[in-house]
Formats: sequence, C-alpha cells, structure tokens
Amino acid sequence: MYLSFEETIARITEYEKDDPTNYVYCREKKFPYQVHIYKGENQIIVVPVITTIGWYSTEMAWHRQITDVRNEKLIGETVEAAIEHIQGSPVDARTRKEREEDNFRPKITKYKSQKAFDKNYLWCAVIYHEDGSYAICPGGHNEVEFVYDEEANKVILPAGSSDKVLGRTIIERFKNMETFYAGKQH
Repeated sequence: MYLSFEETIARITEYEKDDPTNYVYCREKKFPYQVHIYKGENQIIVVPVITTIGWYSTEMAWHRQITDVRNEKLIGETVEAAIEHIQGSPVDARTRKEREEDNFRPKITKYKSQKAFDKNYLWCAVIYHEDGSYAICPGGHNEVEFVYDEEANKVILPAGSSDKVLGRTIIERFKNMETFYAGKQH
C-alpha cells in the first residue's frame, strides 16, 4: 500500500491531535537510506526500508524479485530503483495491519512464517549515504547459531559506482556468505 504525501501528513496530524502525551511524530526521512536484499529459493528480493512516523525503520510495500541471480547489472539497477523509490516517498504512516498486508514473504516465497524465512534466506543491506557512496553490509541468516561477521565483510563503494559494480559486489557478498555457511553445516 502506498500513501501519498498528503495522506501521510493527514494521518500524522490526526495522530498528533489525538495523542494525550503530545508526542511529535516523524515527518521527514533522513540519510542514510537502506535497502534490504534477500537471497534464497533461486531468487533475489530487493526491498527498500523507510523511516516510520514513530521514528523507527520498516520495509516498504514496494519490492522486486530477480530470478537471474547472476545478472550484475539488473541487481544494481534494481537496488538503484529501490533507492529512487525511497527518495520519492514520504515517511511511512501505514498502520500495523496495513504493513502486515504488505508483507511480501508469504506472497512470493514458500515460507509463511518470519522464522522459516529467516532460516532459509541470506540477507544483506545496502546503505546509501548522502554523498552517494554505498556500504554493502552482509548479514547472513537472521536465525542461525553461526554468526557471519558483518563488519569484517562490509564493502564500501564510492559515489558514482556503476550498477554493474554494485550488483557484482552484492553477488560476491552472497557468495562469501554461502561459502561460510556451507563450511558450518554439521
């Protein structure tokens, strides 16, 4: 579900009016922007992350599936499209129910629970900074006993990096995670 800027501001105004604590809701997103990338079931899923009116981050309803998991240029272009989507979107004012309805996991994967999805998909984050640089932060699985060292495996790409370089770096991060976890299997 996509809410326009006008609908977002109307919801914020209504929430603030009804809040007895005089809570001030977030009205604008700030850098850095973040995109989550998941790999599993012979696909890559790209999902932008947005700031909510409650000042935390959540995945947006917009997502893209890539079945050509070796196509560097397509992966890079899709991440760029996700960043452009964040840039053109207001903060997230969806209700919890609306966010649950927008959840892509049960719709495009065979895993219906978050826990099952986390065990079977690798993930990494692309963090886009205001200066145009990227940090590719591989995280591995969310629910495993072996921890993949995100900080040691993070890659920084300078501003102006091509879509192909961005895609290649993401593919390499996933390959390194797959090798790491394959060595940890009992």
